[in-house]
Amino acid sequence: MKPKTKKKAPKVPKALRSSTYKKYQTKDRRRRVLAVRLTNEGGHSVVVIGWKSKPTIVRQFPIVPSEVPLPVLMSTSRELAAWCARYWARHQSLPSDKSERGRRKRFLRKHLAAFNVHLETKKVVVALKMPPKPFTKPDPLKMRLPWICLYDPKLVLGDNTFHMHTAYCAQMDKHRKKIVNRKRGGASWVIEATTAEEAMKLQLAEFKSEDKGYDLGDFVVHECAAKTLEKKVLGKTVLGRVGRSRR
Repeated sequence: MKPKTKKKAPKVPKALRSSTYKKYQTKDRRRRVLAVRLTNEGGHSVVVIGWKSKPTIVRQFPIVPSEVPLPVLMSTSRELAAWCARYWARHQSLPSDKSERGRRKRFLRKHLAAFNVHLETKKVVVALKMPPKPFTKPDPLKMRLPWICLYDPKLVLGDNTFHMHTAYCAQMDKHRKKIVNRKRGGASWVIEATTAEEAMKLQLAEFKSEDKGYDLGDFVVHECAAKTLEKKVLGKTVLGRVGRSRR
């Protein structure tokens, strides 16, 4: 003998599929219970579907105008219909009036509190709302870039003490290894400026405040500085990762 297959619950009719937001079925799978939105009247309803019967509305939760805000009434009606449909699917009967009143009060309190919080938050957002600023393309001549200053105490790289490199210079790592070590005593640091000339002026201003006696003749700008405006910096700088075109 073939094993008995479980009978499936009735399908939801096409006319109710778009307005159904909750669906349940009885234990014997003979009926399906739906929580449906009412399009014309407003509110929600509970619909029972059987195998050989038309959809039957067993309970309605219409919207009754009152002092309570409409969004709170709609949310309360929605939850009441879902709760009632679930109850009918379990017990094949409607809940008592007393039980329904208790549920309605509970849902009203919950949604009214959430609605009041929403209003308070909306007031704060409206008060702090700033007009959007139009996007302006940054001017490459005014962009602050990281410049690497190499200090060469024993002049292994030339006749100048300080060498200015862009952060994506391909030769900077090689030069820095020559002077930044224990034997040479060199150093390197980052200066943020729009151009190499501005970076040197900023560094000289710091030297003058410390009375170190350096001038522009102690600086030299590497050839990589001439390419700063030719191409944009890709990815991160040499402080991290650089683009393929700059390696």
